[in-house]
Amino acid sequence: MANYIIIGNGPAGTKAGLTIREREKDSNITIISGEDFPFYYRPQLVESLLRRRSIERLLVEQKEFYKENRIELLLNSRVSAIRPDSRKVILENGQEFSYDRLLLATGLYPYFRSDSQEGIESIVLKTAEDLEQIKAQIKGANAAVLEGDYPFNLELARLLIEKEVDVFLLIKHKRLWPEMLDKKASKIVAKILKEKGVEVFYNTNIKEIKKGKGRTKDIITSEGEVIRCEIVGGGDCINPNEALFKEAGLQTKKGLAVDSKLQTNIEGIFSAGDVAEIKGLEAFFGWQRALKQGEVAGRGMLGEGIEYNEVPGINLQIFGNDFVLIGDINPESREGYEELILETSDKIYKKLVFKDNKAVGSIFIGDIKGKELATDLIREAKELNAAERSLLKRQLEEKEEETTSLDLLCPVCKVSINLKLDTEVGTRVICDVCGVELELKKTEVSLVKRLVVA
Repeated sequence: MANYIIIGNGPAGTKAGLTIREREKDSNITIISGEDFPFYYRPQLVESLLRRRSIERLLVEQKEFYKENRIELLLNSRVSAIRPDSRKVILENGQEFSYDRLLLATGLYPYFRSDSQEGIESIVLKTAEDLEQIKAQIKGANAAVLEGDYPFNLELARLLIEKEVDVFLLIKHKRLWPEMLDKKASKIVAKILKEKGVEVFYNTNIKEIKKGKGRTKDIITSEGEVIRCEIVGGGDCINPNEALFKEAGLQTKKGLAVDSKLQTNIEGIFSAGDVAEIKGLEAFFGWQRALKQGEVAGRGMLGEGIEYNEVPGINLQIFGNDFVLIGDINPESREGYEELILETSDKIYKKLVFKDNKAVGSIFIGDIKGKELATDLIREAKELNAAERSLLKRQLEEKEEETTSLDLLCPVCKVSINLKLDTEVGTRVICDVCGVELELKKTEVSLVKRLVVA
């Protein structure tokens, strides 16, 4: 009877466990998690605090789910060592587990680095545990300094603004997300942040933090600015388990290096989710990406060895504005690339990027109609001549007729899902953007007819 160990209980780890169980009814499956809760909707953490909802209401699966599927779930458990030679995982409490196949789905996390002085309390946003510290820090605070434009930091900024805390965002680049966005898209993000009250400092980081009276801190920036605040946090996205992985002999980059079948450099050890780095594709966040990788990794652990193919993309919301980024969207001065601008305004931007007459990337900001068609074109790598591109542009610019309907706010990517008025509780709904499948358990319909998953 095979033993499968999964470290990490997010979308990748949970999906891998279910994939194995569906195909092997008698194997032993153990999921190890450092958190206190089963699998939950992490992207909804800010909403849970703003709406005073308990973490239990964010759970994707209850503990009974794991029992029904005969998956042993170990919560609040941390791994201290991985020993590939003996195929064992050792926990901090000394407990040992033998494995035939091991999956590392531990994710990436924001980390606030400060070389100025010890004892400075900082905040980050990624887990349910982080919320407790954030709630304590917000009380009585007037201003906060956040470092870095990692998407979870922007969610943290939204939370602070909603709680009437002034936010100063320090980023090391000359514009927002230069590695992901072109200049036009960066300007739209900057405009959104400015309108919401976030003051952004470019080409800037924290040089020093000086303690003041009580909770007050003076932040000295690399440009010599002094910002007085009570809260400091944010930071870069890192792999917090890098030392653990290196000690085990695993090849690390920003995340864990894996092949096209999601196996690491050590036979029998796989990785999936944010921490997995595939053939030069940088490890990055993505719920649906993690689910797909979890399935591929689970099947790989069973010996099926299927390859993972993806059109890399990110789906998110920034202060309520939809962003869908697919493929290679930021060629900027590279030869052989062409851009087809579909629509542009202060808050709406649609663009397709072509190379050798094939679509390789797209941006949809503010209005995501046409996203599915663009994704298909990129995946199929079909050549389009000038006439076909002109027809495509007209198709993507066509406006759909207004209909009386309800909107479901996706709990993962937070994009609005259009529903018919007669949609009933118990209906299963699939988000067209991130692909998550939802069952409507309870609804609240407001006067503006917005449907919200409880």
